[in-house]
Amino acid sequence: MAEQGGYRAPANPAPVSGPGALSQRTDGQPAMQLPNPAYGEQQEFQAIQQGAPMMQEPGMAPPPSLLAPSDRPDEPVSAGAALGPGPGPGSLRREEAMKDMSSIGTYMPMMERMAQRPDAPRSFRALVSYIKAFNGNS
Repeated sequence: MAEQGGYRAPANPAPVSGPGALSQRTDGQPAMQLPNPAYGEQQEFQAIQQGAPMMQEPGMAPPPSLLAPSDRPDEPVSAGAALGPGPGPGSLRREEAMKDMSSIGTYMPMMERMAQRPDAPRSFRALVSYIKAFNGNS
C-alpha cells in the first residue's frame, strides 16, 4: 500500500539532489500536481517546485559549557548586574554609546556639510553640534 499524506521524515543523512534537470526534492515533500493545467503549465509547475527550498528552522549554536574557562577572567561574574562587584547595568549602555559616538566621528565631514545646507532641520544641526562637542571637534 502506498504511503499517503502526513509528515515523511527524510533519511539520516538526507539524500543529496542532482543538478539542474536531474534535481529532485530531498525533504520528503511530495511534488504537487495541478488539477487542470494548460499546455506546458504542469511541466513548469513541477520545475518551480523542484527548485524551491523548503523552509527550515534556523540552527542554534550549543551554549558554552559551565565548566569551560572564562573568556573574561578579569571581569566579575556580576558585571552588568544591579548587585555585586563590577560595573552596574548602566555601564554596559554607556560603554556601547561611547564606542558608537567615537565611530560616528568618521562621518563628521559629511554630516557638517549636510548641516550647513539651508534646508537642514534645526534638530539635525543640534545633533551634529553635540557629536562635535562629544568628540572634541568644536
